[in-house]
Amino acid sequence: MKNLYYLFILSFLIISCEEEVPPITYTLTTKVTPAGAGTVDPASGSYDEGSSVTISAKPTENYSFKQWTGTGSGTANPLTFKIISNTTITAEFDLIDDDEDGVADALDKCSDTPVGSTVNAVGCATSQLDTDSDGVTDDIDTCSETPDGETVDENGCSDSQVDTDGDGVTDDKDLCAETPHGETVDENGCSDSQKDTDGDGVTDDKDLCVTPDGETVDENGCFGFQNDTDGDEETLNEKFIFNYNLHVSLPDEWISEFYTIIGNLENLIPATPRSYQDNMSIYSWVNNVDKPFKNYIGNSIGACICGIYDTERYMVLEIPDEELKYNHLHRFSVIAHEYFHVYQMSLSKSFFDGHIKVKWLSEGTAASFESIYIRQFYGENYFEAQNGVDISVINNPSIFENFYLSSDKDPNYSSSVFMALALTKELQKNGKTEEEAFRLIYKDFWELNPLAGNWKTKFEELFSLTVDQFYDKLRDYTNDINSVTPSENLKIENIFN
Repeated sequence: MKNLYYLFILSFLIISCEEEVPPITYTLTTKVTPAGAGTVDPASGSYDEGSSVTISAKPTENYSFKQWTGTGSGTANPLTFKIISNTTITAEFDLIDDDEDGVADALDKCSDTPVGSTVNAVGCATSQLDTDSDGVTDDIDTCSETPDGETVDENGCSDSQVDTDGDGVTDDKDLCAETPHGETVDENGCSDSQKDTDGDGVTDDKDLCVTPDGETVDENGCFGFQNDTDGDEETLNEKFIFNYNLHVSLPDEWISEFYTIIGNLENLIPATPRSYQDNMSIYSWVNNVDKPFKNYIGNSIGACICGIYDTERYMVLEIPDEELKYNHLHRFSVIAHEYFHVYQMSLSKSFFDGHIKVKWLSEGTAASFESIYIRQFYGENYFEAQNGVDISVINNPSIFENFYLSSDKDPNYSSSVFMALALTKELQKNGKTEEEAFRLIYKDFWELNPLAGNWKTKFEELFSLTVDQFYDKLRDYTNDINSVTPSENLKIENIFN
């Protein structure tokens, strides 16, 4: 009995000394895909083995719950399970996007986007947009920003946005379709090969005469007395005659200098009398007087060789009062400029008739000659007044063939002067002296009597350089007049003698 008592006591002591065993715990980790599409509650935690755990998924705006993946799976939400190990469960969400373009339906302005199309921030593909509201969707619209109300073609282009013949005049203003490539056109998009100004059946590029209505003409557009069949160029005057009409508004100082300049020019570059022109009237006045010669020259103003092609031409010199008041050299340089045009006409009947109007060659030569004259006789660098050279002389020089296309890029003919002077630089690179180079562009070219249809051929024949090659060479220059200004020792008499 005593032994049993001791055995009981020993057992009690053994049982009382054993340590209590803690429960096993596991971690719960949750994830969301795609990121930001929703939340899981609880997001994580530690749980005793065998514990029952409930998690729920809550989508954010524009998403819906899809399923659970990972240790747990299924579509039940909330999801209840017993945890028996470390557990990672992912809640997957779907974007609510019926057309599957990547933009939620609540933000999608264009439903039913074609499969695979790239869309903008509001779910619209270019095939679903018409930005300029011209009736042609953006994916096939080659002309954006069509003006309101204009009719367009299948490409979304209106006539104001298209230049079908590439002549620089849009179709809405172009009266002459299919202009031959490279031909200079007027503001109506018509080249001389597309016009017949005098209606004689010979296009202007080949027409050497302005013919009265009803007359029968030859292949040159001339009839009867318009032809000089024996080529003797019989004239009325042995020397070219100027008829002076100088208004009393002009100051004596200007009139005196005018006669001096005319005398100098007649000695340096005398105009040759021709059957089509052996004299010219000059009308000059100050612009604060209103058209004092209107009965003779109509409304002609400014400075020009005006009149009717192939008949009477006259020189207009309307001198601005401000130039006289502040002694601006242009009051004298303009005389040299317009005289040079008379000289050009005496060399080229086609220039007199208006059958060639390549701006940079006609005005660029006249305006550069004007500056050389001022520097030689007045000691002033007048090229500084021609420093507004536009960058287009480098990257788009062909526009300076046309008065209309380059009107806003050629102040004081600065860009045309630049091109004429650059041509002399290229001729000098090819072995010509400076005087020879200027003689070629001032005299020899015009003696070839170029027409609108053949001036590029004449250019190449004389300069051993195509027009396109010259335009390409202009890319080597900067649009700085000082980079092409002729040397200070260049004299007019050495150019022409």
